[in-house]
Amino acid sequence: MFIRYFTFFVFLCTTATYSQESSIDTAETELSGAINIVSTPSDADIYINGKKAEHKTPALLADLKVGLNTIEVSLPDYLFAKRQVTILPDTTISISFKLISLSDTAHILGDLKLGILRLPGPPINAPYLVDNKQVYSREFTLNTGKHHIVWEGGNVYSSLDTIVEIFPGKLTTFNFIPERLTGKLTISPFPRDAEIYINERLYSTGDLDIVLSTGNYRVLIKRNGYFPQERNIVIHPGKHIYLEIDLDIIPDRDKDGFLDSVDLCPDEYGLYCGCPEQDRRDAIQRYKKILLSNLKNQPLTISVTAVGYIYRNPTNPNFRHFLSNFNDGKIFCNNRNGLTFANNYTVSYHGFFLSCELGQWLSGLEYKKGRQNPVIIETEKDQYCIFYKDSITGLNPRVVLPGTAVSLGFNLHIINFNAAYSLGYQWENIIITDLITKSNYDKHKALSDSLHMSIPYTGPRTEITFDNSHWFHKLRFEYDITTIKRVIPAFYITAALSFGSDNQTGWHTFQAGILFKFLATPKRKGNRKIDTQEGSDDNATNKE
Repeated sequence: MFIRYFTFFVFLCTTATYSQESSIDTAETELSGAINIVSTPSDADIYINGKKAEHKTPALLADLKVGLNTIEVSLPDYLFAKRQVTILPDTTISISFKLISLSDTAHILGDLKLGILRLPGPPINAPYLVDNKQVYSREFTLNTGKHHIVWEGGNVYSSLDTIVEIFPGKLTTFNFIPERLTGKLTISPFPRDAEIYINERLYSTGDLDIVLSTGNYRVLIKRNGYFPQERNIVIHPGKHIYLEIDLDIIPDRDKDGFLDSVDLCPDEYGLYCGCPEQDRRDAIQRYKKILLSNLKNQPLTISVTAVGYIYRNPTNPNFRHFLSNFNDGKIFCNNRNGLTFANNYTVSYHGFFLSCELGQWLSGLEYKKGRQNPVIIETEKDQYCIFYKDSITGLNPRVVLPGTAVSLGFNLHIINFNAAYSLGYQWENIIITDLITKSNYDKHKALSDSLHMSIPYTGPRTEITFDNSHWFHKLRFEYDITTIKRVIPAFYITAALSFGSDNQTGWHTFQAGILFKFLATPKRKGNRKIDTQEGSDDNATNKE
């Protein structure tokens, strides 16, 4: 009986001990859970409590510590995402992250640690560099702070390199207007009246000096009777390209429309000796085409005479004999015989020109002592006496010829020569000063004779004015000396002949001297851009 109870007691003790050890082992075992992580976009790095996991999204991570864990997801060119998650024992939790791209617009909430940057639109399709990363969107989010912004305009526009500061929850903008880069082009053609086309658009007749936007251009120089030349050039920023282009004349001495290289008549038989003469209709059409092309190519030109010499001879013999009693006065400011300065101004365009000539008459023609003393002038009102200044003290008779002439005509320019014809009208007066009427002189002479002595004349003096306006024909020839940019000095010779009924006299006029031509740049139509073509010119000279 005792043995039975002792055996039962030992069994109970053994069971209790086993139960206690079992409960102790269970308490020492660590509980765990799992988490399923998904991100948009995927393939993002996962960090658990700051330690990088072996897997990337999407991933199922098991055996995670029960309790509060920090989960971070990171992907290049995207803002990192962080979240704290409580892991439950023997439980799988699913979380998802939507990553924000650096080039996307984000609406910042919460602690406002991000801001928005809006970039100005570039004129060409070139991306911005934000902190050395290319971005193609004009508006996106950035972390607060300073960021480096770069935009390269290449050889077309000025570049940008700046620092922009982003503020929390704020939209940041800045102004940037790229400046179009330019270079300079100078073309000096021969003949000087050759047409200059840039990308099939006429820009100048003669020398061209222009600033162009950078890029490729096609330049064409042509003139009737010459072989055209075409060049492809590249305008670089801040560079100067200078072209001297001489056109080769088309040899066609017999004007039959065939080049001398394939036409043996002029060389083998002589001009029109055994060779068929050119058709007159074809010749007229050819010359008409040359003439129209010449008129079309003439640019707007303003001419001013610098210094010259003028000689005018009256057509009326009686007036010529009257002027023989006067010398030519001073050589300056005299519009009969003498030097002239800046007395003629001309505006020409497309073969037409308008000229204005100012008569210089400040000194006038002085009366000289001659065989006749006095000279008597008869008019409808009275008779007048002209005395030499030594005869009656204080007198200084003069003939003054003030006048202004305006003429309109045509001109033709061939290489360095210019010929013009015009029809004009001259407004002119003939003024004679320090005159004594015949009646006053007779009274003074009678008084002197009665006293048998010479008495100084103290009577009145007068002057008379005659209208001498008239029409005239005028021929003008010029020779261009050289070209200085858009200024051309030239020699000139003019000859004028009056016609019609003259009031007093007409004039045969001759002038020669030096003038300056100022070529106006052809006006462009609006802000029309030039289409550029690829190419380069090996003969172009670049200058800084």
